[in-house]
Amino acid sequence: MSHKYFDRDSSIWNILDFLNACDVEPFDNKIDVYLKSLEIIFDQELGTRREKAREHLDNYRTATSVPSGHVGLSGFPVLKGSDRTLAKKWNKARKLRKSSGTTININNSAVSAINGIIHGGMVNGKASMSKKRDHEDEIDKVFQSPNDQQPNRFNKKLRKSEATDECKCAPQINDDDDDEIDKEMCEASMLEFERTFQGMRKEKKWFLESGKCVEDELYAFGKQCRFEHLAHSFVIDPDDETYYQNKVFTSEELEEIRETESKDLPKMPIELLKYISSFRTKTTEKLRIMLDKRQNWEGKNFDKTKHFDFDWIKHSVHSLLLEFESGTLKQNHLETWYNIHIWSLIDKSFNELIGVDVARGESCSLASAKRKNKHRVIQGLVSTTRKALGRRGDLILRKGMYEYGASEVGKDYEGNNGTKLLRERGLKSPKMLKDMLVDLGNYIKWERNKLRQLELVSFIHAGLFMILLRIDAPAGYMCRITRSDTLQIPTDVGCFEEALKCMVLTWKAKAIVRKTIGVIEGINDDDDDYDVLENLQEAGVRKRKDCIIIPNCVRTPQKKRTVPQTSQVRKKKEKE
Repeated sequence: MSHKYFDRDSSIWNILDFLNACDVEPFDNKIDVYLKSLEIIFDQELGTRREKAREHLDNYRTATSVPSGHVGLSGFPVLKGSDRTLAKKWNKARKLRKSSGTTININNSAVSAINGIIHGGMVNGKASMSKKRDHEDEIDKVFQSPNDQQPNRFNKKLRKSEATDECKCAPQINDDDDDEIDKEMCEASMLEFERTFQGMRKEKKWFLESGKCVEDELYAFGKQCRFEHLAHSFVIDPDDETYYQNKVFTSEELEEIRETESKDLPKMPIELLKYISSFRTKTTEKLRIMLDKRQNWEGKNFDKTKHFDFDWIKHSVHSLLLEFESGTLKQNHLETWYNIHIWSLIDKSFNELIGVDVARGESCSLASAKRKNKHRVIQGLVSTTRKALGRRGDLILRKGMYEYGASEVGKDYEGNNGTKLLRERGLKSPKMLKDMLVDLGNYIKWERNKLRQLELVSFIHAGLFMILLRIDAPAGYMCRITRSDTLQIPTDVGCFEEALKCMVLTWKAKAIVRKTIGVIEGINDDDDDYDVLENLQEAGVRKRKDCIIIPNCVRTPQKKRTVPQTSQVRKKKEKE
């Protein structure tokens, strides 16, 4: 049910009005209520209210420039996505007012003024940085009371507060790792790539039967690449046609890379497989009949350790049945809709694993944050650099401080080689998975036997389509990506068997995570007493001399940014 605020005329909906009217706390919960209410209206209603809900959702989540034939009150250019900025400023202003002992008063005239600023248009479709800053100043000024309009001091204090607070993860905000597929390799990233390769010892590299060294071939290929590729992070995807097209490896060599120390997908127990197969029906009526059948494990006989997966399957089938009956699977939706209505079956499948947290909502990866901040030092010759955020994922599987998987979601499927899918499957997700694997490698002190058993997973979703990526470290310094077939939640209940395959693959991914957690936590250890004593004796030792340490991912190349001159700099140059 949507918040009571949205009972009013949709033409006057406004995020500031909502924040003032909503008594839910803290601020993040207010925003959560705001977005979920709009999603409910968009999913369940028709006409103007539905369109307004979509408009407000887009305006909060999209951060791209939007040309328009109008301008704001001040004539300054406007950015779509300003509702998020506006909400953040509302919260900052409220915090500052509380700390100074005064109250914040945002009345209707203030809302109208801000609406004029936010929902105006672009000047020639472009915005200069100085005008953008003035645009923000005008918004800041609206938040001040008439007796306290000191724009310079207030804005400086507000911006300082924003700068120190930006390391918190905000939903749907992209970090510097986005759009990696379009970034050219810069000199710093290429030097890092070269140093990583030079630090590898020949006797520990991965040699194929043909005599080729995988690390050497990827280095030679990476040196020729103009744009970032997985080769720069010494991750190989044998299904990437780039290697065959550019004659880096032959088809036989790629098959050897694919099969070396390969890990088969786990097998689902036969009883569970029979139960999920019982839902292979062609109509919603038959699905309901199957769901109505009481199982022996239900009720007082239910044992979570034995029957969780049976219960999860029944719940997942029922959830999808509701979508088939309402016809929503044949409509286009936003990413959040797919997360809530379809792919939540993934979240629920991991409820069985004690201590595992399924973090949704563009959560930051702790493993990639560690990698990015690896060379951060205390101030001395230079000031301490700002702490970098980890990569953002639509889902991250985490237990304690360590991560075992991720997910990326898109709302449209454009084929197996669509741009979005290429980006997620070919660079972003594999790099995030490698960050996680390296972090786990550091935890086990690169013990070779455990390292070769590690395997992590990432779900790639595009609308109703699903691919599972797996990463492991089969040999040498290399990491390897293994792809599943592309599966789909069907739009027609007559093909419901396809949905069952998605559930089976999800179960297998959970089994992989369970096994890896067992390796990390020593649950599957068969070490004898001598090995245990030797392991204890090495307490405090940073690394073993004979171990193979998988190198970190290469840093994402940064685009060159030109900083516009401020008015003060221009005046100074004019005087000179």
